Amino acid sequence: MKLDPRERLSKGDEWNGSVLTIYLHAGTHVDAPWHHLNNGKGIDAVPIEDFIYRSPLLIDCPLGADGFITTAMLEAYEELHEADILIFNTGYWKYRDTDFKQYANHFPAVSPKLLNTSGRSCQTAKP
Repeated sequence: MKLDPRERLSKGDEWNGSVLTIYLHAGTHVDAPWHHLNNGKGIDAVPIEDFIYRSPLLIDCPLGADGFITTAMLEAYEELHEADILIFNTGYWKYRDTDFKQYANHFPAVSPKLLNTSGRSCQTAKP
């Protein structure tokens, strides 16, 4: 994160103003469909109701650089089929303050195979 002063009263500007620069993956977030699909919705087009969940499931899956969350990691969770959202704790958050370059460029992700099968595995999940 970087905060750069732009306008300053002390320099004769009419107000104090700054520019905030932040890396988008700097914390918990939601990717809009547009992030991965050319014709996907932008976050502004996703109804707020799509972000209300009744049966969240936290999946602990410690992973290293460029690791993948796999189907096998989910099999230990009996309540998987009742969840309407999965929250993955890879433990990779520990690099955000100590090695941001690694955090930003080599983060774990959901495996392509899991993405292709998750709709069948999580029948109560929201699209």
